[in-house]
Amino acid sequence: MKKKLAAIVMAGVLSASMLCACGSEAQPEKAAETVETVAETTEEAAAETEETGTKVEFEELEKETPEAADGEEVDKAMMVDDETFADLQESYEIVLDMYNEVVDLYNKDEVAADPYVEKSLTNIKKTLTTIGDKSQGSMSMQDALKLMETLDKNMGELDKLVDRMKLAE
Repeated sequence: MKKKLAAIVMAGVLSASMLCACGSEAQPEKAAETVETVAETTEEAAAETEETGTKVEFEELEKETPEAADGEEVDKAMMVDDETFADLQESYEIVLDMYNEVVDLYNKDEVAADPYVEKSLTNIKKTLTTIGDKSQGSMSMQDALKLMETLDKNMGELDKLVDRMKLAE
């Protein structure tokens, strides 16, 4: 049932992202900085798991849905439209709920520690936190589409993590 729901949601996200297309320059410096930060956090969680042999406890994330803003931070012609931003908010909430369910499952004593699961959960948490801080006025249409794509990938990763989890011995 969960896989069917995830498949339906992913299809909707992909459809919405295909319908909206916009061109603007990418911001490779910002992306590289985010990748470095996520990599460092991931390495720390993996090192802690490998050193101690115990699981890192993950906390559930609060629902901090991106909020619409009237700011002038992005050129109005390039700013994300209301419908796309609403789709982004909906996708964000779905992935956030999935993340919290996977964290609940992983934190159970019956599930064995797994550095890969912990790395992935750390990366997804970082992504969700970053997206939760975004407002409509602070992103272009291209940014919104990239975030939708990222949420779609995170949804797929969460599904894989559940399949990967093993019972503790």
